[in-house]
Amino acid sequence: MGDVEIRRARVAEIDALVHLWMQMMREHEGFNSAVRLAPDASDHYRDYLRIHLLDSHSLIATAIENGRPIGFALAMRCQNLPMFQPEAFGYLSDLVVEPGRRSRGVGQRLFDRVVRWCREEGIGCLQLQVYAQNDRGRRFWERQGFRDLLSRQWLNL
Repeated sequence: MGDVEIRRARVAEIDALVHLWMQMMREHEGFNSAVRLAPDASDHYRDYLRIHLLDSHSLIATAIENGRPIGFALAMRCQNLPMFQPEAFGYLSDLVVEPGRRSRGVGQRLFDRVVRWCREEGIGCLQLQVYAQNDRGRRFWERQGFRDLLSRQWLNL
């Protein structure tokens, strides 16, 4: 593996990031039949990335190897409901590493960049979601210190 640079994403990289996200989501569709992408999911995710690239309360950190993105993390500052503390928290929407580059520390470096950004923003806690059947993902997040807070339930009607 060549040198990997972790830096903020650039608009010109959006299509590559969408491609990485779609790879990850195709894997996630295999976890459970409730995980289904819309036919135009990539278009919507492209718009989602553009919004967060321009948002001063968001970070898209990109892992660059040989001049191209091989992973990224998207985190944002969220306001908590007014009856709960803390007032704000970080939400890690996505952390993606190209399948051939996994288990080489890229995900860890992306996560470390998100943590550093949260601290710079005065954010004292970070939340994320991981599919119950995503054993590899759950193990990674547990190694980072994450613990279950609540369970999201699903019922097909």
